[in-house]
Amino acid sequence: MLVIHPVTETDTMATEVATDEDNLIRKLRLKLRNRDKRISRLK
Repeated sequence: MLVIHPVTETDTMATEVATDEDNLIRKLRLKLRNRDKRISRLK
């Protein structure tokens, strides 16, 4: 359930940081997955 409340600057900054971290984690996961595929292909 979403709780809607007045958004403050710190809130928006926090969410921006969170999304940045999520994007970084997603990119790292993709890199790891691709590397695993490459390694398994080399074996």
